[in-house]
Amino acid sequence: MAIADWLATDPTGSGDPDFLLIGDMNAYTFEDPIAAFEAAGFRNMVRELQGLGAYSYVFNGESGYLDHALASGTLAGQITGAVDWHINADEPTVLDYNVEFKTADQVNTFYDSGPYRSSDHDPVVVGLYLDATPPTISVATTPAEPNDRGWFTQDVIVDFTCADNVALLSCTGDTTLGEGFDQSATGIATDKAGHTAGLTIGYINVDKTAPTITGAATTTPNGNGWYSANVTVQFTCADNLALATCTPDTDVATEGAGQSVTGTATDQAGHSATFTVTGLNVDKTKPVVRFSAHPATYTVDQTISITCTATDALSGIAAATCPSLSAAASSVGVGTHTLYATATDKAGNTTTTSTTFTVTASTVSLCTLTRQLVTDSGIATSLCAKLDAAAAAGARGNATARANQINAYVNEVNAQRGKAITDANATTLITIASGL
Repeated sequence: MAIADWLATDPTGSGDPDFLLIGDMNAYTFEDPIAAFEAAGFRNMVRELQGLGAYSYVFNGESGYLDHALASGTLAGQITGAVDWHINADEPTVLDYNVEFKTADQVNTFYDSGPYRSSDHDPVVVGLYLDATPPTISVATTPAEPNDRGWFTQDVIVDFTCADNVALLSCTGDTTLGEGFDQSATGIATDKAGHTAGLTIGYINVDKTAPTITGAATTTPNGNGWYSANVTVQFTCADNLALATCTPDTDVATEGAGQSVTGTATDQAGHSATFTVTGLNVDKTKPVVRFSAHPATYTVDQTISITCTATDALSGIAAATCPSLSAAASSVGVGTHTLYATATDKAGNTTTTSTTFTVTASTVSLCTLTRQLVTDSGIATSLCAKLDAAAAAGARGNATARANQINAYVNEVNAQRGKAITDANATTLITIASGL
């Protein structure tokens, strides 16, 4: 270990960690001295490159090797080969350099200037490929470029390319990056001299999943499924990595049935998703409620005909109170009358309206009505004569005479009740006459 410790001090001051110990170390490959060097970080290049069958010495028919090439870790990668050059161990001893036990003639005869049997050990020949330049490393991705927002839509293969001017040892293989934000990959190139070069590529954003979107109206329709005001549709968007856009709240102001609104979500990678909110029924217009045109005033002998209609062009009528009137004015009664109508559509919009008319009576109109209701024309004529007389008395300003004629009319109607005049019609005529 003393030699290993001494070399660790850089005794030559070169700053170079490459050391090669070569020669006859008088120890076989598994003996303690060799194991000690290996424990200090030296590598047995003969054993690594030739295996356990290597030999550099033959004695009494047995072979082995005492001659080693031990390289420091940084130098080992620059060794291209380490072999025993079998020029000695396999040759007969008579040809060696020793002159003992040889005659002068043998010394001269057996001598040869070549390398064979120049020693009893084979020399170790070590090939070196010395390298002082670090390797280079570059990187490329597949796909080559992200979108304009810096995102890939598929797995990214990071490919490192390494080179060395002498002998490359290793290069980081392809790295596949799946979904994720701001990912990175680091590659390292190492040459056989132990030099390294590293390169990191960062900000790799991969999103292969489309965003999600849901939507709904912010308010609920009524029990008929209709809205009577603008409807706001709200969309909710999400993305597992980076959401880009989401359709904002949208107001549905247009009236109509079965309307829909579609929202879109996009992420930074360019994926998109849509969602449609359907079945939006909007009716903001009140129903139309109308009474037909009619005279403002009816006489008791006329017939009243007023028609009520309630319509809704969109959602339709849900409920309505819309009275029509078709009746004799006499049955309605003298005075002012009002018809009321109301209608509600399926959206809940309500309209209320009314119409007013007046029924009047005079001796003239009562006479006409009398002729309509009395079955005996002679009696009808008699009754009208009393009404005419009442009118003439009123014209003269004689209220007493007028009242007497009206009473006479009433008495005659009562007398004909159930005869020329039905009971109901008699009541009607008397009621009107009494109001005169």
